[in-house]
Amino acid sequence: MKGNSKPINAAKVDDIAEFKAMKSARAAVITIPDPKYSGRLWTWFGEADNAPNLWTYAIDDSPTAKKCVRKLQQFIKGKGFIENGDLVINANGMTANELLSEFARSAAYWSGAHVAIIKFNGGGDVGSVYPWQVSFTRYREHDGMYLSNTRFGTSRRTMEREIEHLPFNRFEGKEKRVDRVLRQVQDTGKQSGDLLLRFTSGEGQLKDIYPIPDAFSGLSTIIADAKLANKDLSLIRNGFSADKIITYPRKLNRTDKDEFEKTEHDYYKEAVSQFTGEDGSGVMLLDGDFIDLMPDVKHIDNKAALDSTEGANIRIPKAVCRLFDVPPVLIGMDVANILGNTKALADSMKVFSLAVEEYQGLIMQTFRQLWPNFNWEIEPLNLFEYLPNEQPIQP
Repeated sequence: MKGNSKPINAAKVDDIAEFKAMKSARAAVITIPDPKYSGRLWTWFGEADNAPNLWTYAIDDSPTAKKCVRKLQQFIKGKGFIENGDLVINANGMTANELLSEFARSAAYWSGAHVAIIKFNGGGDVGSVYPWQVSFTRYREHDGMYLSNTRFGTSRRTMEREIEHLPFNRFEGKEKRVDRVLRQVQDTGKQSGDLLLRFTSGEGQLKDIYPIPDAFSGLSTIIADAKLANKDLSLIRNGFSADKIITYPRKLNRTDKDEFEKTEHDYYKEAVSQFTGEDGSGVMLLDGDFIDLMPDVKHIDNKAALDSTEGANIRIPKAVCRLFDVPPVLIGMDVANILGNTKALADSMKVFSLAVEEYQGLIMQTFRQLWPNFNWEIEPLNLFEYLPNEQPIQP
């Protein structure tokens, strides 16, 4: 031991090392802002409160996703309600089947979620029910109120004033409900109505407040599908259209014109044009002048460029179909392959039908809560019950 050196305490060294490790671990933890309590007027739906707009715009721009949503909507609606489909459910004359169609469209976009605004009659019963959109709905955490505004998530949101809605409570007493509605009419001059947002909640931030579609995790795939169509258009519009290159052994005169105001280049160009196009001659006769300038003709295969996205045009649309649980055969893909495999078609339809039945169940639950004295069974579609060769698919 030299000078004033002190013995090293091994335990202390371990403590220091552990402290540094803990400090590094804390620095590596990602700090996630709380979307519910961030000083905002309502709980934002996404980082910039525009997740619904990003989602719906992405679907509308994607040919495959749009087809999937339409097919889901078609099957969720089915053939309509077995009974009471013509029941008028609001002051605009909308029928129960028409409301079902609106809910089915929303459910196709939002994994079963749908929104309704409910207004009450003088007796405290459900009077009118109007369809609303998930994109136009926000939740206020501190008092449990819903807000509606058709410009949510846009730069022009302040041009429209938010309307407050209590969440629909089917167990609320009629007398209490009537008093509440009367007070609202006296204060504001109208009944804003209660709001019902039906969806299946999930794990994680916001998933107990807003519907996050299962397919949202594949948003980049849906955007890629839209980009594929743009790329194909660009290849056709901006691609190199010539399929041959003709090279002459010397430079043709493009400046000196004869009595007919034509150059040497003009004459050769006219001569070659006689053998192109639909009416082009199939026989080329070369005389002396042409023999002296015998051209070198090279063929260009443009097919490789046009086919460069062929693999992606199959792979990405199939991936989009998987996101929505829609069998590709339902939107016109793999028809020949899948129809030749009865089991594969039956298995894919089972997965699809499970999703449809789940979404139908949410919608029927809403109708049963609003009008509990009616039968709200949906008659399902069975368009693919039999294959073209009339061999039944076993359920």
